[in-house]
Amino acid sequence: MYNYNPYAYNYNSMANMGVWGIIALVIAIIGGITLYFTFLRNSNRGKFTGFLGWMYEFLHFRKITVEAILKITYLILAIFITLASFGLIGSSFLAFLLVLVLGNVLLRIGYELSMIMIGIWRNTTDISRKMSGQSKPAQKMDTPAPSAPAPSTKTCAKCGYVAQADEKFCRKCGAPLA
Repeated sequence: MYNYNPYAYNYNSMANMGVWGIIALVIAIIGGITLYFTFLRNSNRGKFTGFLGWMYEFLHFRKITVEAILKITYLILAIFITLASFGLIGSSFLAFLLVLVLGNVLLRIGYELSMIMIGIWRNTTDISRKMSGQSKPAQKMDTPAPSAPAPSTKTCAKCGYVAQADEKFCRKCGAPLA
């Protein structure tokens, strides 16, 4: 006759889970450090092509994949809310309408807020890339303006900051440059 002890099984499985948890943590730490020194150092930029180049860009979050996942999730949830609301028709028509309309409206608002955050991220990333891609380095904000600016620069009338000739706004105070 077999004597089954459910507590012994749970204890053994919990002990195994603890051991595997520690092993997983050690492997994750080693893998994270290895990936950092392999892909995430700025000195490695442009060194990789093909899959490794894609991995470098992926780990630097230069290409964002959450947008596609959000769109698919939105479609799935909108269809689910719409179809699930029909299950309420038999019990309460008002509940059916509330879930059908408000459920989809609230889902859409949440989705749009998420997309706004992604749009802000994308725009700030584009601005940062354009700012860092200037041919001449921008002057530090704390440096005082020279007495006679060079012909390829402009001086802000409001704060005296010396800006590049192609800049439209002062980097220090934000005033339009003449």
